[in-house]
Order: sequence, then structure tokens, then C-alpha cells
Amino acid sequence: MKIYKTLLSLTALALGLSSCSKPKNDLQTDSIKGNVTKMVIGKYQPVEKNGQIINGNMTSKQVATYNEDGNVTNLDNTYIYGAGDSAEVSHKIYTFEYNADGQKVSIKESGSKQPFEFFKYEDRLVSEITYKGDAGKVSSTVKFSYNDGLISEVNYYNETGTVERKEKHLQNSKGLVEEIDSYDANGSAASKILFTYNNDGLVDTYKQTGGSYAFELEQKYFNTDKEGNWTRNVTYKDHKPYEITERTITYK
Repeated sequence: MKIYKTLLSLTALALGLSSCSKPKNDLQTDSIKGNVTKMVIGKYQPVEKNGQIINGNMTSKQVATYNEDGNVTNLDNTYIYGAGDSAEVSHKIYTFEYNADGQKVSIKESGSKQPFEFFKYEDRLVSEITYKGDAGKVSSTVKFSYNDGLISEVNYYNETGTVERKEKHLQNSKGLVEEIDSYDANGSAASKILFTYNNDGLVDTYKQTGGSYAFELEQKYFNTDKEGNWTRNVTYKDHKPYEITERTITYK
């Protein structure tokens, strides 16, 4: 899931972590309608001018290419740190491999000899994600448990197979995750994440409490394209403009 968090919205994070008895493709996970072939996501620093919030410096750009099944096959990521002549740019391209059943089995970074992220399934649902270093050695593992097709628990393991963190997930009647409770290796409560949604099923607020990093994000969506997908989003952190996201979606 490390890659998806760079690409997908908080809605996708919530939906993806909820899952369901019938697995969703990447477009469905991100609540995107229509027969999509490509999506370009640009993120910008917000600037307030004359009472309006406009785009400041670009901080990242992702270009995702989709197959006929609605899953990402190629992800081109560009991250921009700083601005002007002192800006530093990081560029990485990822390719996604699928099996005959259309299930995502691995992710590979361009220039690498082998994939770094591997997926395992049980009853068509992701049961385990393993991350490996350049030498092929396991660096971490994530294991999922389900209840009626919805994720109920997530366990995070280090390279030695020792549990480092656990999560318990609670969903609403629509199967959308409303609460994620995190615990440390000793079972002590570490943090809590709460989600709320708008009438379209998109994340409205994301609030993290506990631990050393508590904050609240609020999402406001603007403009839609011909298929009804939003094309502009402003994220507020602790009630202040934090990030602007713009999407350009290409359809078949």
C-alpha cells in the first residue's frame, strides 16, 4: 500500500482498507466512474489571494495508466521539493503485474531487477503484502484479516517476522471504514483515525488522535467532468488550506 497512498485519495484509502466480498478494481477503489485509460494527478501548495485559494508551487505529479479491468498498470511519479532554481526533483516509475485472474501480484520500480512489493490472496481478497529490498530479502510484511469480506484487522511485521503494529478496523452500514484503531507491539493503544463521508461516499473528514502526531483533515471537492468525477480538491489541515489536488481523467 505504500504506492497507493501516493496516488489515491483519502477516499481510496478508506474504501481500499474496507474492501468487500467482491474485490474492487483500482478505479472502483478510488470512486472513479467511466471507462478510464489514464489519470493525471497534480498536487500544489495552496495560496490565498483576494479571498480565493489558488495553485501555488507544484509538489507532485502522478500519471496512472489503466488496463481494461480498471487496474493501474503503470504509475509515473514526480515529486518536487522546494521551488525555483533550488528545487529538487525525484522521478520514479512503477509497473504493476497481474495474474490470469486479474489480481495484482507485484509492483516493480523502473531500473530494478525484481519487484519490491508482492501480494497474496485468500478467497479473492488480499491476505498478505510483502516488501523486499534490492537483494530480495524481506524488509516488512502486512497481513490482513476479514469479517464478512471487510477488513477487520491489519498486522504489520518487521524483517524478522516480529509484530510492530496492529490495526483494528470498524465500518459503517455501507462498508466504509469509519474508525481505525492502532496498537503498538505490546498491545497498547497508539492512535485512532476517524473518517466521515459526504453524500457521494467521498471522505469528508479524516481525524487522527493520540500518539505524537494528532491532526484533522477536511476535504472540499470542486468541479466535475463529463462522467461526474471530481477534478479539483482542497485539503484543509486543522482548518487551514494545506494542499490542492487536480485530476485530469482520460476516457476510452
